[in-house]
Amino acid sequence: MAPLGNPKVWIRYSVGAVIVTTGLVAASIGGVPGAIIGVLVSTCGAGFLRPVQDDLRRFIEKLESAECRIVLYGLGGSGKTELRRRFLRKGEFVFDGPATATADVEWADIPTGDDPPRNVRVRMFDYSGQQTSQVAGDGSASFFGPPGDRRVHAIFFVVDHFRPIPGSDGKQLSDEELLRRCTAAGSQLVEERVHRNRRYLDEDHLQAVFDRCVNPEYKTPRAVRVLINKKELIEAYLNTEIPPSMTAVDFALCSYSDVIDQVRKACEKYDILDFAVELISARDDDGTKKILDELLKRHFGRVS
Repeated sequence: MAPLGNPKVWIRYSVGAVIVTTGLVAASIGGVPGAIIGVLVSTCGAGFLRPVQDDLRRFIEKLESAECRIVLYGLGGSGKTELRRRFLRKGEFVFDGPATATADVEWADIPTGDDPPRNVRVRMFDYSGQQTSQVAGDGSASFFGPPGDRRVHAIFFVVDHFRPIPGSDGKQLSDEELLRRCTAAGSQLVEERVHRNRRYLDEDHLQAVFDRCVNPEYKTPRAVRVLINKKELIEAYLNTEIPPSMTAVDFALCSYSDVIDQVRKACEKYDILDFAVELISARDDDGTKKILDELLKRHFGRVS
């Protein structure tokens, strides 16, 4: 809660102000004894106000600090790590020094806006749990913020159509071999992967994610995206398996229409207006740069 919206802060502020005012009045009309008493009383009042001043200072610093916290949520192997690397290290968003990472969080200072641009510290949390209970319980409180003071600015749901498959040597199959296996199996492997993604983004999981992120008072998160990754594999697969009349965009949207509808409804429930679906390739850096660029300019760019 903002300090000025907290009744306890107002009570402390009012009492402190009365004490200080009483001390000043005593000092001005009471001669030397009154001055001594006034100084003591005013000092007491100032001490009473100091916690309020500290709260206000911290609140103002929080408002002025440009930080964007983004949760990446999706199955293992969907490309979240590569996507995070693209967002923080590649293309237009080149910055001095390497990105900094903990076990789950990586961040970078990214210039945003014009005349002059200001740095926005983008923190990305890569969620890797598998169960609904983990969604509700995992995640550092220093990133999400405690209940009642959530600090997440955006949620990126990442889905795909192709599960990474290890070869006999333990390494992941090449794109060509992966596509050969998918083609040989008909649509089974692709359908199984889509089904797993759908289960991972069912109503219970989505509710748990939004519970971890929504702050009604600050109207955050400000943006939600459904990112359908591995565009390059979808296009190659369509050339061999699906009638060419279906485009990659149509195929992707058809596969996840139910997920998109559920996420859209969740955004409406929590009054999140900035919602979009994107078909991207983290590997080829196709469509990834503009996503973060547009989000930061819209929500963190300077107002001219």
